[in-house]
Amino acid sequence: MNKLSVKVFKTNINDGAVLSSYKFIPSKVKAVFLILHGSIEHAKRYFDFAQFLEKAGIAVYTFDQRGHGTTAVKEEDVAYFSDKDDGWYRSVDDVQVFVDMIRKAHPDKKLVLFGHSMGSFLLRNYIAKYPKGVDKAVICGTGDAAAGLVSFGLMLSKMTVKLRGRRYRSKLIQKLVYGTLNDRLKNPRTAYDFISHDENVVDAYIDDNRCGNLVTCEYAREMLSGLTYIGKKKTYDMVNKDLPILIVAGAQDPLAGKDMADLNKVIDGYKSAKIKDLNVKIYSDMRHEILNEIGKEKVYTDIKDFILA
Repeated sequence: MNKLSVKVFKTNINDGAVLSSYKFIPSKVKAVFLILHGSIEHAKRYFDFAQFLEKAGIAVYTFDQRGHGTTAVKEEDVAYFSDKDDGWYRSVDDVQVFVDMIRKAHPDKKLVLFGHSMGSFLLRNYIAKYPKGVDKAVICGTGDAAAGLVSFGLMLSKMTVKLRGRRYRSKLIQKLVYGTLNDRLKNPRTAYDFISHDENVVDAYIDDNRCGNLVTCEYAREMLSGLTYIGKKKTYDMVNKDLPILIVAGAQDPLAGKDMADLNKVIDGYKSAKIKDLNVKIYSDMRHEILNEIGKEKVYTDIKDFILA
């Protein structure tokens, strides 16, 4: 990676949250790209991609979401959304804060929203609640898990919050939410091989104290609540029919489900909602984090071309 051109700043939210924020601004801006990172990771893991886009004239904004990265100042705040019971939906509204900020800074430029994994869940919720919010959307590493499994996880996390408190961290719930992601790999080297074939990426993830953390029960409850909501037909139908959407995924992504069944539910959901400009790109030799995979340059270029088209 070349010397970072990132500008670091803080974004204050009206409920008191302060989000660690980052932007890459080229000398001449052609378009703007807002990145939503995934679960139990953080925005700095997207800096290489951001610099690639910046060189192409695309301004990039991103931030550490509630409970992630340096936004989680204290250890007790890691993988924890809010003391209120609507932490997921506060996170959705945080996206709108950034959209408003970007619109003011770049009023005449297209704004493209990107979300990976949990970030894709937030994105899918956002474009339903704010159908005119952005000009394009890129959904990365997503899926609609089996309703029964999500429902059970939601019930268990709700019960555990009541019995043990919202900040309690349950290994059982962690296993239920994340523990099967490595299951389809033969002889995995680590518990996180599902993210990439690149061993350096996996090792860096393991060594990062803001990645792979044990989540709070409140966090699991809120994320599973959001996942339940975005899988509903009515939620798909709320999306602007004219919004260009690009869905990208690795063919070996466990979040896509067996034979990509869980990803196909998402694709079919947007088809049924009659989205006019729906594009899908599947990368055959890639796992969950296609932006951190061997051969990621192809993904970088495909997304850049979609932004500038």
